[in-house]
Amino acid sequence: MARQPPDPPAELGVEGRRLWDRCWDAAITWLLPVPDVDAVVQVCNLVDDVPQARRWYRENGSTEDLHPLIAALKMLHSALSGIGFDPAGRAKLGVAGAWPGTARYGA
Repeated sequence: MARQPPDPPAELGVEGRRLWDRCWDAAITWLLPVPDVDAVVQVCNLVDDVPQARRWYRENGSTEDLHPLIAALKMLHSALSGIGFDPAGRAKLGVAGAWPGTARYGA
């Protein structure tokens, strides 16, 4: 029986929604709708927040304004890895080759 992805949160922006769809389309083999939804929501919110931090830095241009952008990028990288959206993250989850187009995924 195929798992149905959860409905996306209403507050997601365009980029967050795009990642939401990717998560449940591509990573459905290892993400589970009930236990993993909070992690996916967090990552999708970060994807929406990073461009805001980048705009703020570009508009203000001080090094003090760069710190929130760097922090947001680090959090996003960690969160993406945590749900298996980089090779190290997939290896930690035990799904190292489970990506569309790979042998484990069934291509």
